[in-house]
Amino acid sequence: QSEQSKSLMGILDTNGFALHGNRMAIFPLLSYFNHSCAPNCDSEWHELTGQRRLYANRDIRRGEELCIYYIDVRAPRRERQRALSLWGFECGCVACTSEDPESDRRRSRMQELLSSNGDVSDTTELLDLYDRERLSSNSLRKSAQVAMFSSALDAQQFQSAEHWLNEACRSAAMCQGED
Repeated sequence: QSEQSKSLMGILDTNGFALHGNRMAIFPLLSYFNHSCAPNCDSEWHELTGQRRLYANRDIRRGEELCIYYIDVRAPRRERQRALSLWGFECGCVACTSEDPESDRRRSRMQELLSSNGDVSDTTELLDLYDRERLSSNSLRKSAQVAMFSSALDAQQFQSAEHWLNEACRSAAMCQGED
């Protein structure tokens, strides 16, 4: 490989964002955002406009740094630190410096729930764990709510399906806006 292509690949590796269909893109403004395992912002690809949109996950205090996540923040601390070492840093966010001994157990449980073919109670537990870990990412919540909708629909529990569809649509609107 030429020096130029190595350089371009390096830029893509460190600043690229995954899109649907195994595509990647660079969004210069988003590349300036630092990582946190308890991010206050998230971004999501908006297919209709061809834009990656940034939004706040929660209220943000004046002067507070805006952070997104680079890795799966639902993993335990050691796994997160190992994944982040690819970017050449050790995370010092509130989730990584917390002295709460239950945090790793909760995040390990999230991983278990995500890898299982969970039922409604598993997804409800996952949403509860997100709350307890203060993971306010609407894109993560939306995925769980869509799973709840599908499970309820498969079980012909139409009232529950409608509830979870409304919740998923509310989360999607937070991620992508009303359009």
